[in-house]
Amino acid sequence: MRLGPRIALSALLAATLSGALVGCTIMDELNDANKKMKVGEASPGQKPSPEDSDSSPAAKPKKQEPGVLDKALAWMKKSTTPAPKPHDPNDPIVKCEKQGSVSFVYKFDCQQNGGVVVGEHRA
Repeated sequence: MRLGPRIALSALLAATLSGALVGCTIMDELNDANKKMKVGEASPGQKPSPEDSDSSPAAKPKKQEPGVLDKALAWMKKSTTPAPKPHDPNDPIVKCEKQGSVSFVYKFDCQQNGGVVVGEHRA
């Protein structure tokens, strides 16, 4: 017995939808359990830490978490910014003197930061 393409597609759609609903139900149950357990707060038998005794949790304003749109925009900005340009392999490491301090950096970086090239580093 052969199933038609419409029946197979509707069965696949129903299976996907039921899987998504089960996943949402599980996540809701986990969130409810975390709220009931008061995750992050001290246990009833545990002594309060000195930080907690100075100010009540109600006095501290909660930091608002970024929303889905903010997270998506931050991801877009991060993924579209170009990576830093790697150093030229021919750029030698030199002894650079800048404002009385001496450091070993790439020659280009020394010149860009206003340092004076004292000598090349030989490995």
